Amino acid sequence: TIITTPGFVESWGGRYLTSNVILNSDTGTAMGERYRFLRGERTVLTFGFLYDFDDASPLLTVERVEDVMQSHWFRRVLRGEDGDFDAILVLAHFDVEHPLVNDVLTEIRRVCGKTLPVQFITGHTHYRGFQQMDEFSASFEAGRYLDTIGFVSFPYSNSSAVTERVEKPNDEHNDVLFQHVFLDANVDFLRKSLNIMPDEFDTDLGEALSQFIEDTQQSMGILDVIGCAPQKFEIEKRMNETGSLWQLYLDEIVLNELLQHDTGAMFMQSVDWTFRYDLFQGNVTVSDLISVIPQDFVIYSIAEDIGYSTLKELISVINAEKSGYADDKLPRFGVSAVCEMDQNQHCADDDDVKSYHLYSVDDNVQYLTDQLHYLTNRTFQPQEVFVGSQEYTLKMLWEQYIGNNWSCEKQTSEYFDGVTKSSHFSKGGFTAVFISLVALLLILLLFKKRSRAKKEMYMYPDRMIIPTDVAEDEIFGKDTTISSGSGVIV
Repeated sequence: TIITTPGFVESWGGRYLTSNVILNSDTGTAMGERYRFLRGERTVLTFGFLYDFDDASPLLTVERVEDVMQSHWFRRVLRGEDGDFDAILVLAHFDVEHPLVNDVLTEIRRVCGKTLPVQFITGHTHYRGFQQMDEFSASFEAGRYLDTIGFVSFPYSNSSAVTERVEKPNDEHNDVLFQHVFLDANVDFLRKSLNIMPDEFDTDLGEALSQFIEDTQQSMGILDVIGCAPQKFEIEKRMNETGSLWQLYLDEIVLNELLQHDTGAMFMQSVDWTFRYDLFQGNVTVSDLISVIPQDFVIYSIAEDIGYSTLKELISVINAEKSGYADDKLPRFGVSAVCEMDQNQHCADDDDVKSYHLYSVDDNVQYLTDQLHYLTNRTFQPQEVFVGSQEYTLKMLWEQYIGNNWSCEKQTSEYFDGVTKSSHFSKGGFTAVFISLVALLLILLLFKKRSRAKKEMYMYPDRMIIPTDVAEDEIFGKDTTISSGSGVIV
């Protein structure tokens, strides 16, 4: 249904771009369109590239980006033989700073010159990123999983700002040619950014869809509360930062729920794409846990007799490569370990003293087993870990920890105890204030039309860049072409 005629690709009317993906048929035609001209007051030549992908469907071939840049059709289009253009937009399924970005730019510069505006909108590595390659080009990546709506602004070739820079290259210029904004994809943030009142922002169809989603969630039980998080835990914080989701997972959940009964054990898991969203303070529902871990992994026992020196070497090998997170905030693999102490109360690092039990998850088992085989020349037979007759999974691990440690009743009691002890109010005065707050809350609930943008939405309140009372051309300049998104459909 995707590539047959008529089908999904054809339904886009020539706007589905596949500059380097071709059908394995007699004709060898592209799956979608190789390029497209976006025409308005100005014309933008647009390409859509996939990174050098080796495991494509047998029905398709993904051509190497480097090969496409040397092809006749690509150079013909850049030379303007198929039509004139004022700027180039490259939609690319690779990282904002991937070497292919510079490779494509270099070829464009070779054919089109050094001053043609070129904007890359990238993806694949799932974070917010921006890179300025030269004065007339930039690369942009707008988050992941619809947590961000990306907005970019770039000039056209004969705009006054570009012309001024070309004619006076050594002068200082106050205006910025390439600008970008990361918009948080939740209802409240978008409404405030557009300066629209709540009763004007919601549509009847949107209200109906939201209600249908909530009714379905209720019927499935995924809005059931399983505990209360004491604080917010963030996915992109470093392992050693307070409020790091990965620190919570490795140092608390794995250590206390999986490894607690072992005197020498280690757990390894790749950080890429394991967790999808932050975990917010307050009630934690089944839906929240699904948002954090949409793919449930099965826990495996890889081996029970691995020497400490081998594990140290394994960690060095698997973390030699970068993870998919911006600025290398996280290592490629996270590690949690409990060890047997020697007489000096240090982890026994002598292989003759102690061997270790290695755990991981199904998604990493084959890779870690292959690396261990390479290091030890031994054959391993990983086994699933069971709880009774049920496979032990990450969600079970989380639910077990939350149930044991994050009691809503306990946290509420401790909170109010702390307030009472430290407050300057008398007992009666505090009670009066508390009752007043409850009454105020009830009034707000009665008059509020609805509240959908709850804690599960990925918010960046510190990045509100667009002032709603400033005209758009004051922010982005008058001689700009505007585009948004990070896909390959234009």
